[in-house]
Amino acid sequence: MDVKVIAGQYTEEKDGFGSSDYDKDAPYETGDGNFSGGFGTAESPYLVSTKEDLLNIGYKGFGEEDGEDYFYNRVFQLTQDIDMEDEPIKNLGSFRGLLDGNGYSLKNVNFTSEGEGLGNNVGLFSGLNGGNNSEIYEATTPEELASPYCYEINGKNYIITSGAVINLTIESGTIYSDAAGAVSPLGAGQNTAYVINVTNNADIVATGDAYFIAGIVSGTRGTGLVINCTNNGDITYEGTPSGSLVVGGITSQLYGGSSGAYPDILRPYSASVYGCVNNGNITASGRDVGGIVGQTHGYDAALKKAIINCTNNGNIAGLENVGGIIGRNSSTGSTLYLLDNTNTGSVSLLEGGVEGTSGDIIGKADGTVLYTAE
Repeated sequence: MDVKVIAGQYTEEKDGFGSSDYDKDAPYETGDGNFSGGFGTAESPYLVSTKEDLLNIGYKGFGEEDGEDYFYNRVFQLTQDIDMEDEPIKNLGSFRGLLDGNGYSLKNVNFTSEGEGLGNNVGLFSGLNGGNNSEIYEATTPEELASPYCYEINGKNYIITSGAVINLTIESGTIYSDAAGAVSPLGAGQNTAYVINVTNNADIVATGDAYFIAGIVSGTRGTGLVINCTNNGDITYEGTPSGSLVVGGITSQLYGGSSGAYPDILRPYSASVYGCVNNGNITASGRDVGGIVGQTHGYDAALKKAIINCTNNGNIAGLENVGGIIGRNSSTGSTLYLLDNTNTGSVSLLEGGVEGTSGDIIGKADGTVLYTAE
């Protein structure tokens, strides 16, 4: 799947933002004005230039305050690399908007179960929520095709102004969890959004009750897509998990599906991964461990999950259901399409592993797996 930005990024700023004479009744006012500029729209994104700007995305935890939804469906854009200065952060709450990294990086992150955040998921966000037809749709007019948020995917052009994290790099730092929840650079135990052109270079270490461990984003479900992402960090789980561990170099799980009114960017696939690369080594003392995806799970046999044109270069080791591309396609996972994937890394079972549950591409296929497109 080819994905590219059609036009450049917006840089427009509004005068007076954050100043004493700023109109607090203006649309998209944040409540405290702690951004470096912008109004939170696609035409004038909130400008994120400092650690404080980024942390302020989690202001009020995306909850309701005096009947208002803070930052719901807002657009944020990085203007430079940001040093997070090793500040302990569990997550910034659940996110439904557009975070455009604009090609910049977060450095010295410290995503940890010991930091502040909502619930137990560790990473940038506790959850990522997808957009709808007013925010994700096919671009047809000259104005839409010239938008900085126009993407070409599989020969069609789409406007994406919410429900996505794009063009972002996690450059360095630590990602750690021992809590009963998901852990990955973007966090999100349940991701129904689009994750596009995200790179992670930080190592990930989990232990104890942690699960849904991944190199980019944890659980991808429903309308969620992960496109053209790269993980370069090593992933290690140390300990004895209480159940399925579910570890993937890109995303831990493809779950469910969606037959709702979303753009045909998803059709015929749902909860899928396209054009991603894992270069990190994975060592996990548990089951369902894959170089790209840990496992599938879900419902509705008519909806199809896919892993397409992905490459794993890391060495993958686990105890059971260990694969170079995916650990296990479960019997409840509906049809899985494995199309044009490559594994160059070694696949092995750790001491005490279950013989016959590892493979160069897939560790175990409990459900239907097809290797040719419809």
